[in-house]
Amino acid sequence: MSECRVLDLGCLDGLYSLELALHGARVLGIEAREANYRRALFVKDAYDLPNLEFLRDDVRNLSRARHGTFDIVLCSGILYHLPAPDVFQFLENVFDVAEREVIIDTHIALDPTDSFTYDSRTYHGLFHTEHEPTDEAAVIEARTLDSMDRRPSFFFTRPSLMNFLGKLGFSSTYECFGPPHLNYGMPGLEHRNRCTLLALKGVACRVYTSPSAQGLDEFWPEGSLKY
Repeated sequence: MSECRVLDLGCLDGLYSLELALHGARVLGIEAREANYRRALFVKDAYDLPNLEFLRDDVRNLSRARHGTFDIVLCSGILYHLPAPDVFQFLENVFDVAEREVIIDTHIALDPTDSFTYDSRTYHGLFHTEHEPTDEAAVIEARTLDSMDRRPSFFFTRPSLMNFLGKLGFSSTYECFGPPHLNYGMPGLEHRNRCTLLALKGVACRVYTSPSAQGLDEFWPEGSLKY
């Protein structure tokens, strides 16, 4: 992986970034919270890896001009902490900086009760409150695994997330079933509403044998992709 440049968004204590760097990738981890960022710096100092870098910043500030481009973007545990429309704009920025592929690990809405319209299309999911409007900034900062925002975050349904990734321009999206997201060594799944996706950024091939397939704008209907 020595020629591979990886972006780890919301890197927490930097362990994913460290693992990738130990395999030879050049890694930039971005983390907003001071406590998490300090732990990530401790990891960097302990291993003294020149190919590992951490930056304290809000992932919503991600841009090609500011951070460059990356072969692989790791987006683990971020989407379900972002409010709408921020989560849509964030994914647009992720698409812009990714050269090859994006790995998304996220909670999804299995029983949607809400929807949000973005760029003239409606996406389904649910709004999830992590902080009260009266919570002080220091209290929010101390909740190191929660959102940085007082506004409710937006959980996509699986179809809506797939549809938005397709609309962004990812040529293929795959869901990972093996290995499953297990409960950290305990029996059973950690969460039934969690999935891991691989979105590939490529160019759709022209299908010469089926002209009617060109230019189709196909979307997964809500209620599909349930298992």
